[in-house]
Amino acid sequence: MRHRISQYLSVISAFLLFILMLITVVDVIGRYGFNQPLAGSSELTEICLSLIIFAAFPLLCRNNDHIAVDLLENRFSARFKRIRNRVVQAVVSVCLLTLGYGLFLLGLRARRDALVTEILEMPNDVFLFLMAFLLLLSGAMSVCILFTADAAGDGQP
Repeated sequence: MRHRISQYLSVISAFLLFILMLITVVDVIGRYGFNQPLAGSSELTEICLSLIIFAAFPLLCRNNDHIAVDLLENRFSARFKRIRNRVVQAVVSVCLLTLGYGLFLLGLRARRDALVTEILEMPNDVFLFLMAFLLLLSGAMSVCILFTADAAGDGQP
């Protein structure tokens, strides 16, 4: 199941990256070739970038590919490393779930207040709910790793 979700998220991320490329190409050609930039290109770029980043979170969590600095790694015992990995995984899980819940509440507020983007006037709540879902999915994957043998390992699935 986690593998299928990762495949979907990879395809979605690649598609969003392609859309981002198209927006940039059309905007640059319009701006310098016809003196007519793409309306709302900066807003569309921001939305695509944020969705790409949030779609990558579950992929990072699934593979347990968080950034780690191992300057003192060889000084600790294997038991300490296992405990540390579990604690770090628990902290990551709590942070992701808390941030996802916060974004969900922000989406509810945006829906209640009918907030829209500045230029294209697209509803903000849709993007906030999508980002909240992706963070909650990341948190769920992180919790799954916490309760499997993966969290006690060296960071690789």
